[in-house]
Formats: sequence, structure tokens, C-alpha cells
Amino acid sequence: MGRLFKCTLLSFFVLVVFAPVVFAEDITITTYYPSPYGSYGSLFTDKLGVGDNNNDGSFTSADVPTITGYAWIKGNVSIGTTTTTYKLTLNGQPGANGYTNWTNYSDQRLKEDIKGLENGIIDRVMKLKPSTFKYNDKYYEITGYSKEDKKLCGFVAQELQGVFPEMVTERQIGKESYLDTNLTNLQIYLVKAIQEQQDIIKAQQLEVDELKVRLDKLEGKQAQAEK
Repeated sequence: MGRLFKCTLLSFFVLVVFAPVVFAEDITITTYYPSPYGSYGSLFTDKLGVGDNNNDGSFTSADVPTITGYAWIKGNVSIGTTTTTYKLTLNGQPGANGYTNWTNYSDQRLKEDIKGLENGIIDRVMKLKPSTFKYNDKYYEITGYSKEDKKLCGFVAQELQGVFPEMVTERQIGKESYLDTNLTNLQIYLVKAIQEQQDIIKAQQLEVDELKVRLDKLEGKQAQAEK
């Protein structure tokens, strides 16, 4: 009886321990927050929430979007680089299906203290110094971007700062700070400069027209005097 009991117990042990591995087609591992650290070959989800997105001091389902395909991320995001200086840092050429600019809310009902740009913008625009350049090794070292031997067009931040200081900010990278530029508002200033230029052209045209009238009168008087 003892031998039979041992054989039965051994068979039961093998069935319980190894049967799920032998007969199972799929093994699903479910983890709950906080999930363990580690590397994943593939990670699939229909919604993604990273961090305390609603700023309530806790991590709950309220920090995850309810719409399939949406992602909420608290903090900075980097693509193709480990540098996370900005909200979104991209190493490489992005692509867009017909959209090349960011979209901003511009409804008048969402704005206050609306004022027109002051005159004299054309003089400031004329002080700008567009230039061509290449980034040096220091740039690729601090950004982690892929190095390209490519000629670019733009402005030197220090020179732009003297004309439109609001377009230049200082950014800390490691132990040093560097200047960067945000040219979003430049197109608005250029529109204003064109308007000022048109006003100048119109005023000059009026002067030319007045001079033509005066010249015609003088020529008419001269012609009568010669008769």
C-alpha cells in the first residue's frame, strides 16, 4: 500500500505541476501596478497613461484616457535620442500629411488684452541677419542627435536676441546653458512689416502723383508761353 500511495502521489504531482505547461497553448502573465521594472520585447495597449496626468497626487485609472488610441504622458518625450530637454525632443526628420505647423487656439473668446503691434517693426526686421551654417560637434554631443553634414538656414540666437528678445530663451543642458530660438511669431512680425512697407509705398505714390500734377501744370504754362 505504501508503494501504491507513493506512485499515486508522484503521478498527481507531475499532473499538477507540468500539465499546464505541456497542454497550454498560450501563457498570459498579468501584472498590476506597480509593475516590475524590466525590458519587454513587445508591449501592446489600446490606451496609455504615463504619470500623474490629472495632478491629484495618485496613480489611478483617471490618469489613463478612456478613448481607444489615445495616450496621456506626464513629462517630456524623446524620440530617437535620450535627451529630454523639451516636452517633445525629436532626432530626425518628421513627416506630416499636409500639416507642417502646430495648431493653436485662436478664438477671440479665449483671449484678453488684445492690442495691435506697435509701428516700427520694419526697422527691426531690417536688422535681422539671415545666415547659413552647419552644426558643430558640440551640438551633436549635447543633443545626442544623429550627425549630418548638412547646410542649414537660420539666425544666430545672440544676434536675434538683440532684435526680438522674446524669440530667444536660455536652456540648461548638463552644466551649461545655451540659447535657443522660437520663430513662431516671426511670421506675424513679417506681416506687420509688409503692411508698414505698403503704407510707405502708398505715401510715396501720393507724392509722385502730386509731383506729376505740378509738372503737368508747369509744362502746360511753358507750352502756352512759347506760343
